[in-house]
Amino acid sequence: MPVSQAKAEEIERDVLTIFRERLGDPAVESADDYFERGGDSLSALHVVGELQSTLGVDVGIADLFRHPSARGLARYLALRTADTPGTSATPDSAGPPQERAHDECDPRLVELAHTVLGVTLGPDDDFFTAGGDSLAAVRLVSLARAVGLDLGVRQVIELRTPRQLSKALGPQGA
Repeated sequence: MPVSQAKAEEIERDVLTIFRERLGDPAVESADDYFERGGDSLSALHVVGELQSTLGVDVGIADLFRHPSARGLARYLALRTADTPGTSATPDSAGPPQERAHDECDPRLVELAHTVLGVTLGPDDDFFTAGGDSLAAVRLVSLARAVGLDLGVRQVIELRTPRQLSKALGPQGA
């Protein structure tokens, strides 16, 4: 299904607005690289959370690293939205983003664990076996809360894997 130019431009405006707000720089242009303009991995997590809530699409930090300009990310999201029935690229269309099935893993938790530990973690990999400790758990919780996930240190210690944490978070993490 082709993506209309108007839809792609609307997404680009939304992405650019979020980039400008997060970077605190109204001079950021659509072709500018988010990271070259001062963005870092922590602020990127915020951008991803804002994009998910504003656009109602499933977007991950890896998408932002692969498409670091507002224009590039918007084109990618517009194309992906056109290929994914039931996924909305605008907040006021057919309702909220689709919820994850109860046994699926929120990809943001995997990405956050990777950010904290510096190793690739699968949905069923144990956070502590992969090198995490209590301080890393605190950092994971802090990053999770920064992107809108209501996660606690005790949950990380008891549940240990991104998939189990996703189950505990329920639809709020979708």
